[in-house]
Amino acid sequence: MLDGAAGLEGLSDFGSKALSAIAVGMSGQFSSSEIIAAKQERKSRVGASVQGAFQQSNMSGNPTDFSKRLITQYSSMSAEEREAAGLDQSYYDAIVKNYETSMRISQALSASTFTAGTASCSSNGSMSLLNFL
Repeated sequence: MLDGAAGLEGLSDFGSKALSAIAVGMSGQFSSSEIIAAKQERKSRVGASVQGAFQQSNMSGNPTDFSKRLITQYSSMSAEEREAAGLDQSYYDAIVKNYETSMRISQALSASTFTAGTASCSSNGSMSLLNFL
């Protein structure tokens, strides 16, 4: 068991897998307050990781980069880490769908030259921006 409030503050020293094991109560050795604190710490780390992925992808200029980074992060987590962070299959499905959508939009936009200030597409005069959505 962790040592009172000082132990709860010390969760930041735990590695991701150990913290996740506490958060999902794998060993049965932790109190409910310790489990809750571990879950909060794990979610905080995931939030920081997602924010980092967003900031890095913003700098890349690649519209699919954010989704790729999230997919990589999710794939690198163990089942316990995902559970502790509250990430399930629906989260993964959503980021894959987001990746596929951003890829299609990116491909459609790169295949067409847009006229500044209009939604018309010069490669096929009959298409509009709404066709891509």
